[in-house]
Amino acid sequence: MSFHFDSKNKAAFIDGLIFTTFMSIMALILLMLILSCEDPISPLEEAWEKYEKRAYSEAYALFSEIERPEAVVGLGWTALRMDSFPEAEAFFESVAADSLTDGYAGSVFVKWRQDHFTQAIEASQFVRRRDPEYIFSHDKSINISDIKLHQAYSLFHLRNYNACNDVIHELDPIWIPSNDPALILVRLEMLYAQYR
Repeated sequence: MSFHFDSKNKAAFIDGLIFTTFMSIMALILLMLILSCEDPISPLEEAWEKYEKRAYSEAYALFSEIERPEAVVGLGWTALRMDSFPEAEAFFESVAADSLTDGYAGSVFVKWRQDHFTQAIEASQFVRRRDPEYIFSHDKSINISDIKLHQAYSLFHLRNYNACNDVIHELDPIWIPSNDPALILVRLEMLYAQYR
């Protein structure tokens, strides 16, 4: 048996083909609209992406254009990475009242680098209270162990060996406390090499 197209069947077939084609094109257009409507990246996210890619000059320029405490923290971290310690310190201090954990974490490092050991300890205590499992979301290699290590170094420099031993013991549970600065320093250096 053969199927014969008469003009009525032919018209229905063409109408169906046109409708199917039209619906396919509309679905494709709708899909393209949905995909193009994704939220554009915010200026703050763009700045942090530059920071994460170690494009520090570009990140600094982008953070500078944003008037939010989180952007000032970004400026602090960027200045820290660019070895501009006094500038980084000024940024972190300017947003200290906002109690942003990332700002205090950055402050730990910049205070320690400038031999402001008491302030480094205070900043580390803030981070430890606020987030005992702290990890810097823009550089996962920086975490609570780094904060503790810099706290221990700061305590060592202030000759508070008992408190230093306590923090070392948190990082190394088999550590046997010592009052010998040379032994403590050796252990700190070993821990530093471990967390690098």
